[in-house]
Amino acid sequence: MDTPINTAQHLFDRHADELLWVDGPPSPCLSICQMKLSLGRCVGCYRTLDEIAQWADMSEADKRRTWDALLARARPDLPA
Repeated sequence: MDTPINTAQHLFDRHADELLWVDGPPSPCLSICQMKLSLGRCVGCYRTLDEIAQWADMSEADKRRTWDALLARARPDLPA
């Protein structure tokens, strides 16, 4: 049986070296698109439905703020 992916750890690992994104903030999508309604966010990327829907039209500054918010949301899921 495969070990389930820790999406929070994967999210951090995937983007940890991209603090200075040359081409702007990348989409945090991990192609694990499942909404956890009790939390109001995707279990893969930690974005809300509104954040997902607005991503393409967000300014770079708004994308960076969204990244800050979703990484803060992911922290409780990361091992200490």
